[in-house]
Amino acid sequence: MTLSTTRSSVLRRLALATAVAASLPATPAAIAAARTESGVEPIFAAARSYTAYVRTRIGMPFIEDEQASQIGAAFLVDRDRGWLLTNGHVTGRSPGNVEVAFIDGRARAARPIYIDPYLDVAVLEVANRTGLPARAATMDCGPIPSVGHPVGAFGHPEDLRFTGTRGIISGFTARFGEDRLQTDAPINPGNSGGPLISLETGKVVGINTDQLAGDKVQNANFAVLARQVCHILDLLRAGKDPTPPDLGVTYFVENDEPTLTVARVAPAPAAGGLQRYDRIVAVNDAPLDWVTEGALLDRLRGATAGTTLQVERDGRQVSIRPALRPALTPLRRTGLYVAGALLSVSTLRNFDFSDMPTALMVHFVEEGSPADAAGLQIYDHLVAVNGRKVGSLEELAAAVEGLPDDQLTTLEVLRLVDREDRFLESVLARIVVDEVAPVGFAAPPAP
Repeated sequence: MTLSTTRSSVLRRLALATAVAASLPATPAAIAAARTESGVEPIFAAARSYTAYVRTRIGMPFIEDEQASQIGAAFLVDRDRGWLLTNGHVTGRSPGNVEVAFIDGRARAARPIYIDPYLDVAVLEVANRTGLPARAATMDCGPIPSVGHPVGAFGHPEDLRFTGTRGIISGFTARFGEDRLQTDAPINPGNSGGPLISLETGKVVGINTDQLAGDKVQNANFAVLARQVCHILDLLRAGKDPTPPDLGVTYFVENDEPTLTVARVAPAPAAGGLQRYDRIVAVNDAPLDWVTEGALLDRLRGATAGTTLQVERDGRQVSIRPALRPALTPLRRTGLYVAGALLSVSTLRNFDFSDMPTALMVHFVEEGSPADAAGLQIYDHLVAVNGRKVGSLEELAAAVEGLPDDQLTTLEVLRLVDREDRFLESVLARIVVDEVAPVGFAAPPAP
């Protein structure tokens, strides 16, 4: 056998093997992978159109925010109404100025019409809808994508505008206080509020939110579940309030994961019959999709009087009717600016105020103000003004009304001095009350 004959034989075998392989049916995985690869560019092109750049400026922040300007992303979900979805931490939970700009660069004023008190979600509305993108994003309101599902994150990481990254769904967790998708698609500052998109369907499966930082952590990024946001949008479109109820309880954490076993109960009647160690398992006799506070509150959004919770108590199942009092949303919250300190309702859920005269907390202290000079700190809780007990904003306004600006006023506060939400120190702060003003989305502009 000559060398040329051997080479020809090998070539014939290779050609035959290739033909046989081509005749075999492709596997479902191979078909899906090919479809995903061929459809990625159009999916990102669509995201480039419906995603917006967001800039927010906050001058008088409540406790969740900072006095700063910040950027993020948002995406159009309802063209007719001019609605965009983003994170609550992108818009801020305090009054401020919000502008959005699509790929054309045209800045549009926007206002939040809903900011959720539980999920990191806000709905923005732009008044000028002329020239909005032709199509809005399509939300995936169905089951949670499986681990391994290909996704793309779109936004403006580190101010690199209209940028897409790729990855997969890595899992699902409620460890950080709300239900979230985990992905290895990079999410960096500036991506927050942007869409996490299925690269198979082109639908939005989540809202990019944050990442787990640390030297030993790589590609642990998180997004709010689209299916829970869909419920909020459906209720808003129907003219209903999507605010979840405040059941007046907190829950145990086990092995770093939250549970639905009641740990603390607010004074009656806020908890509506719930007791310590109750384990919530169903709503209106329908088991929860998964056992997290997020799944429970999602089921209770828009619920009416008469809604029942099924709980396991002392080895038996009990049905109760909780008081469905809406949680306080940022858009309804008000505060009072007093000599450089912003005071409003307390955000500490794990502290029982039943034996205290107050639930007013210092949310912000302006640098260089009388309150700053007097040593007031955020998380201080107000007890009295000049010996006069104060337990509400109305009582605070009455206590400081007409105070002369050439005399010292004494504020008594309880100060948080450890990490267990316990107030162990009573403090007197003496300040000159030179300015008093209401603060809130419905209040006049802050000073």
